[in-house]
This record gives sequence, C-alpha cells and structure tokens, in this order.
Amino acid sequence: KELVKIMNKNGGNYSYKFKALSFDAISSSLTSDQVDLGISGFTYSEDRKVEWSEPYLGSSQVAVVPNGSDITSVDQLEGKSLVAQTGATGEKAAKDVKDAQVTGLKNVQDIMNALSANQYDAAVVDSGVAKQYAQSGQFTTLDGSLLDEKNYIIAKEGNKEMIDKVNKAIEAFIASDDYKKLCDKYDLTPIEG
Repeated sequence: KELVKIMNKNGGNYSYKFKALSFDAISSSLTSDQVDLGISGFTYSEDRKVEWSEPYLGSSQVAVVPNGSDITSVDQLEGKSLVAQTGATGEKAAKDVKDAQVTGLKNVQDIMNALSANQYDAAVVDSGVAKQYAQSGQFTTLDGSLLDEKNYIIAKEGNKEMIDKVNKAIEAFIASDDYKKLCDKYDLTPIEG
C-alpha cells in the first residue's frame, strides 16, 4: 500500500488488488500476466527467472516447534522430521539440516496446523511468520537462524520499467518515518537505507 502511494506521488496513476496465491504459483502467474508483482517474502535465487527489486526487509529462516517440545535448539534438528513451504527458501534450509526428513507443504497455515497436530518435529519458516505464530502461545521459535536473507519484490522477467519504479518507491519508503514505524509495529527487520 505504501509503495503505491509513493509511486502515485511521483506522477504515477496506480491502483492495486491483492490476489492470494500459493507461494509456488506466484512466479508462473507473473509469467502468464495474471499478476504484475509478487510480494510474498521472496528471497533472491538465480533459479527464479524474474526481475528483482532492491531488498525491502531483512529476514531469516528459523525453526518453530510446538510448546513443550523436547527440541530446544537448532542443533537438535538433526535427523528430525521437518516441514517447510514448497518452493520457498525454508524448504532448502530444512534440507540442509543433516539427516532431516523434509516435507514440503503449499501454505503456511497447513504447515502450522500439521505442526500443532505433532505430525512433524519442527517447521522451518520465515522469521516474520514464526513471530506471528509464536504470539498465539502454541509455538516456540528456536534461537538461531538456519539461513539469513533479504526480501524482494519480483516482476515478470523483462519488466524492468515496473521494477525501476518499484525500486524508487522502496528507496523513498525505507528513508521514511513510516517504514521504521511499520517495522517496529510488526517486529520486522529493517533494511538500512
């Protein structure tokens, strides 16, 4: 919402409509012109053939366990059953845990429901997602990161004009007081502007 406001202040005439898609369907929806931008905690990957914005948030992949779990540190994930979001960097981070049995599920709600039902020992998710679920009082986020990263906005490969406009808006947003206020409000990791 803030980026569109900034883009319109700079002479644009943009509006937006959010579409809820599974994470692994966003890139193909860009390619088929069903959406213009992907904004879903994307982290940089050379394998994803899209246009990348400048980063707008810091992030990390962390492990979450049900309250009362015997697992109290990321060192204890070795050989455990882990669940992560299909196609996300959390899935890659989970697969990097020695001898872990990793299952990919399409959406975070399914991941956390399965974890709550003790179908898996731990979930590997974005730190922002982990904080949100830990607030429910049903889950604990383990200390330590499995993967440090940054979040980006993506557009269809070749759509450099849109990404250039998004980058200018990101730069202005990061320099604003509103950016810091929103990062503080939602306990997010800011990018230094």
